[in-house]
Amino acid sequence: MTSTRSIGSDHVILDDERLVVISRAYMDAWQVRSFRINVIRFDNRDWYVTERTAVPPDSTRYTLSPWHSKDHDVIGLTIEYGPDYVAARDRAAMQVAQVRRVSGLLRIAAPFTGFLSARIKDRLEAKYGIDPVLSSKQSVLMQTFASIGLSGASLVVAVANLPLLPLIALVGVLVTDASVRWSCILDEERPPPGFYEWLFRLRL
Repeated sequence: MTSTRSIGSDHVILDDERLVVISRAYMDAWQVRSFRINVIRFDNRDWYVTERTAVPPDSTRYTLSPWHSKDHDVIGLTIEYGPDYVAARDRAAMQVAQVRRVSGLLRIAAPFTGFLSARIKDRLEAKYGIDPVLSSKQSVLMQTFASIGLSGASLVVAVANLPLLPLIALVGVLVTDASVRWSCILDEERPPPGFYEWLFRLRL
């Protein structure tokens, strides 16, 4: 007798000689194997995967047959399949997807993270894999290009007979910090300090 049910986000079809699980999750441990077979325990019975096929647009169909253990068999994993397994699997998948999204956005903004403090950059590297040395180099280059641009703008300001002091002061601020932070990078300080963080260290 065939029965169907939903287990979390999965759709399950069960009869005496076959178990079919249709899931949007790609379960790497549910592989078709000829040795060290992973056993799936469901409804107080043991099963093993005999077929795995893609189901458009974004699902996978796992077909399982009853597992009858023999003395010479070497079993791989034993997986307890049920609501708790599906919930934990989907929760882990959501966390991974969230980390990937945040990591992708941070990689786009990576040059700007170089201005952050060394402590924050260290955390970003541990959690999202953003290289603090590379991001610091990029931020220093941004400061350098900005300084060059402002220096060019000062010529226009001088011709227009406008106050030059604010531009000169800003260029000085950028160049000073860029020079010190670049020296920290050359000294292989990891993670390098953030924008004017070195100044606070000197005061301490």
